[in-house]
Amino acid sequence: MRRRCVAVLALGVTALGVGCASDPSQGYSFATSYDQRVRSISVSVFENETFHPGIEADLGAALIRRVQRDTPWRVLNPSTAQTVLEGSITDLQINRVTQDTDGGISQQVALRMRADFVWRSAVTGRVLAERRGLAITETFIPAAGEPIELGLSAATEEMADAILEAMRSVW
Repeated sequence: MRRRCVAVLALGVTALGVGCASDPSQGYSFATSYDQRVRSISVSVFENETFHPGIEADLGAALIRRVQRDTPWRVLNPSTAQTVLEGSITDLQINRVTQDTDGGISQQVALRMRADFVWRSAVTGRVLAERRGLAITETFIPAAGEPIELGLSAATEEMADAILEAMRSVW
């Protein structure tokens, strides 16, 4: 019985090793999928083309947190960083999803944010990644006492995730 367990365990470990690639572009891998040639990034404050002041600062802070937490890159100032991320928040719509039938009060609200970004090499100016009209939707529930600030915060966090996802190296 013990021999059988050891054999099954050895077979499982072997299958796991064979099934994984050392390079994420070659299949399943435990290696990072972010570009290993990039060592540092500068995150510029995004332009804000909406009527909601302050979300550009919230998005910048969320991007910096995500880069520091999820990538191998260091966040540096623009004069010393190897790459630069810049962009703009182009649209923010607040739409009622559901409402109370008696009083017409919004029960659930959707925030839809759109952004453009360009990530380029600070040395050569070559574009590493670029997206126009990147959109996310986040909801919050005012009927449960959630303020709009909570929805805006969740939307900026979601947008930061979407931008970093777009910056991943090619699989």
